[in-house]
Amino acid sequence: MDNLADMLRKSIIDFKRTALRTSNTFDKLTLADMTVFWTMHGIMCQNPQTEQVAIGDLVKHLSLSKPAITQNINKLEDKGLVQRVTLRSDRRATYVQFTNKGKLLFEKEKRNIDDKMAEFVRRMGDEDTIKFIELLNKFRKITEEMQTDNDKKEKGDK
Repeated sequence: MDNLADMLRKSIIDFKRTALRTSNTFDKLTLADMTVFWTMHGIMCQNPQTEQVAIGDLVKHLSLSKPAITQNINKLEDKGLVQRVTLRSDRRATYVQFTNKGKLLFEKEKRNIDDKMAEFVRRMGDEDTIKFIELLNKFRKITEEMQTDNDKKEKGDK
């Protein structure tokens, strides 16, 4: 069992290292910054009539602290990819939206990733791709359950 656990750990580390090298469009952005960037797009897709995302919504979706999200937004803003806006209808909340540069970069990266995913499916085949997706989802679910168990344990220890 320990050998399998070691093999799994190594595979995850190798996968993460390889996955981070596959994209060079997001020049010098951290994985966390890219995650915020992609999450903004995901939230906007759920609400297509808006081009802004409340920072509070990013906090909820990513389960990160507001200071952590703000730090990521600052980096994206410094690179000219997003900008903060205040809406007349809600002056209490801070929103972010893509700049033109951010929109162009996102579309370029999305095409790049879509092409790569299609190539993965082609090389793996439909059946193995479906198995991989199922196993990846199972792994994610178990990881979430383990985190919940750990959170409960930590609360009980206090």
